[in-house]
Amino acid sequence: MTHWLTIVSQVLTPRERFEAMKDWSSDTVPGIVLNVLLYSAASAALLAACILLVMHVRMRRKAQAGASFQEQAQRLGLNQAEQNLLACIARLAGLHAIEAIFTMEQAFVQGSGSMMKGQRVSSMPAEKQARVAGMINALCQKLGFQALGARAGSSVTSRQVIEGSVCSFTTAEGDEHVATIREVQDEVIVVELRAPADIAPETPVVVHYSNMGCVWEFDSKVCVQTRDSVHLMHCENIRFVNRRRFPRVPVRHQALLADLEFFAGDNGIAPLRFVPATLTEIAGPGLLFESILQTEVGRKAIAIVELAGGSVVQGVGRVRRVRMLGNSRVSVVVELIDLKPQELSELARQTSAAGKIKNWRAESNEPAASGSARQ
Repeated sequence: MTHWLTIVSQVLTPRERFEAMKDWSSDTVPGIVLNVLLYSAASAALLAACILLVMHVRMRRKAQAGASFQEQAQRLGLNQAEQNLLACIARLAGLHAIEAIFTMEQAFVQGSGSMMKGQRVSSMPAEKQARVAGMINALCQKLGFQALGARAGSSVTSRQVIEGSVCSFTTAEGDEHVATIREVQDEVIVVELRAPADIAPETPVVVHYSNMGCVWEFDSKVCVQTRDSVHLMHCENIRFVNRRRFPRVPVRHQALLADLEFFAGDNGIAPLRFVPATLTEIAGPGLLFESILQTEVGRKAIAIVELAGGSVVQGVGRVRRVRMLGNSRVSVVVELIDLKPQELSELARQTSAAGKIKNWRAESNEPAASGSARQ
């Protein structure tokens, strides 16, 4: 058989052999199977190429969208936590191009509402809900949108303020009154004024209260004033301001600082070594000192500060920034941590009071400066 095939192949020309192979591949069963396999392989290769092309285009678009989102976020000064929060809001709003959240206010409102009403946030305590809402409201302000207020979907009301905390309220004439929350009743908040005042019933006021890193702001009115207390109406519409948006106010107060390490060393039990410092700036729980304290970013420190009015406060903080000033002196930013609501409220009040003193001094100096210029 083999000998016969050899003879035939020697007799046929190359062209005749090629034609014979074509006839065999098209007319026999093995040839049909071979063609099917070839067509299937070609189709699979083409399909794989299309899938790879689509994946490449999507990845490229996603990378471009991420770069655009990052660029716009950095231009607005958003930190990493705010960027993550904004990206989550964009996804909850159903935006495929997340960078569109910077200009679509309605999508921001929709995504924020979905976040606040979602299982993860709605199951949080009221104080933590307020903190999330405060971060959302801070984002809203940075994006230039209208303040959300109750539109953020928070269930926080003035009935959830904590007794014993410090609050302040301002009348339409600009008079500020500092008070301690004595009792939270069903209809009113009973506060005890720090200084005597005569406030007429039905007077509208704006109340500021600090808790869990946020300032709560809401509208109210005076129901009645007794000899030592004021009754304020409740409010369902709470506005939130993130504590990191406290203004930085220059001050000058005496202070003491001590570096707080978990391991105290091998010298046995010894008292902390405090060094003198000067508080030069206050922004709520954020304090800026000038001192000779040798510390590093991320370490803990104990701060004892004399604030306005002679009150002395002390607390544990985390070092956020250290900058050398020369002559062994450093500029140290300490953020006080683990603060109780009334403690944070007091720092917020001190910041507000220092800011008003600064503005008053600037306004009182302005006419004198302009008058001397005219002379």
